[in-house]
Amino acid sequence: MNMIEHPRLYRLLGTYGNSTSVQSKRIEEEIASIFGQNATVLIIDMAGFSKITQQQGIFYYLSLIKRMQDVVSMAVTRHKGTVIKFLADNAFIILDSPSASLACVEDIHHSLTEENKLTPHMHPIRIATGIDCGHILNINNSDMFGDPVNVASLLGEDTAKADEIMMTQRAFDCLSEADKQGWEFLTITCSGVDVDVAKRVYKPKTQS
Repeated sequence: MNMIEHPRLYRLLGTYGNSTSVQSKRIEEEIASIFGQNATVLIIDMAGFSKITQQQGIFYYLSLIKRMQDVVSMAVTRHKGTVIKFLADNAFIILDSPSASLACVEDIHHSLTEENKLTPHMHPIRIATGIDCGHILNINNSDMFGDPVNVASLLGEDTAKADEIMMTQRAFDCLSEADKQGWEFLTITCSGVDVDVAKRVYKPKTQS
């Protein structure tokens, strides 16, 4: 994010380093009042970047990214969320609740399954996802910061494998009882802190 594109944030942060502790606290409170938001953060990462790029080249992989972005954008809209940004083969998304995020992820997986059928000669587009919830700074829907963003990024980009959905325990606890079925529980280390996580692998629903 280029902070100069957000004048008020740019101005406040510019005075932060030369402020007294009391002034710094007031600056923090003002920034939080402007950009603070309770949200569920969903981070999506496409699987297989290095291998596919080495095999087929960057243009091939960029075409997969374009298709992934189209599918994700439409699904997020259907679930009334917001795509904050696409960064390479990652998507940074906020939604109203962990349940909405889970439904959105399953929608994306289903849509990608159908999308992959259109190009059987190409690598299938597969994703890994991380979900967390809590207080974040949403900078005019162009970038976001906060512990939930960091943790969801760790889960989606660094920990989950293709087709895996990983969410923190605090996000999992907000799910309905029906959505709490079929998960595996583990503990991972995030910036030196142990985080309890629920994990499951997406499986297409069989048609009756």
